Amino acid sequence: MNSKQHPKQRSQQRSQQRSQQRSQQRSQQRHATAAVGGKGVAVGGKGVNSAGIVLLSKVNVNPFNANEQPGLLRVLMVYDKTRSKWTIPAGKRDKGWSEWATAKKEFAEETGVRWGVLPDMLLSAELDVSIGESGKHYFRAYVFRTDERLRAIENSIGRKGKRLTYQGSGTSHYETSHLYWAAINPDGTFDNESSKRMNGRVFLPETLMIVAKAFPVLFQ
Repeated sequence: MNSKQHPKQRSQQRSQQRSQQRSQQRSQQRHATAAVGGKGVAVGGKGVNSAGIVLLSKVNVNPFNANEQPGLLRVLMVYDKTRSKWTIPAGKRDKGWSEWATAKKEFAEETGVRWGVLPDMLLSAELDVSIGESGKHYFRAYVFRTDERLRAIENSIGRKGKRLTYQGSGTSHYETSHLYWAAINPDGTFDNESSKRMNGRVFLPETLMIVAKAFPVLFQ
């Protein structure tokens, strides 16, 4: 009996080893560390109470401005009326909500576009960014980079100035008013044109710099 069990046991052990290796590889990617302005990065940090989506693209542009230079790496930004600043689509995590569910909900609320209607995109990176002076607040950033034209977002950008509505819970969300594909440099800073358009009013700009430093290949 034992001789017959050994091959099966060895097979199970190999399967477990491969599973552990894949888990370690994912963990190594997610546990990338960086520091910008004294702020650090680490996945699995305690107190992850907000989440958002960093959406990068070289093919999506702002349809209302034909003079913008094509081929630049851009990040989708929303104008937060409560702060009078630009930010990535993100928000606080409510009790009982997972980080990913929070990120999708906030994206829909702040862009007017449900994440599910966009083409399937593979998650490029995921990390927790320590923000705030206490260092105890962690923001979960889900990073996607796409080479597809996102027509739904273009249509929503075309409605700039109009209130965006999220129907998910029967409520409307009026905290954001504009969407913008902002050109971004390899170090996570905005180029001059985008900085001028946003008047330098960006909420937690170090978040993008930390993401860029942790995953530079995504910002090339």
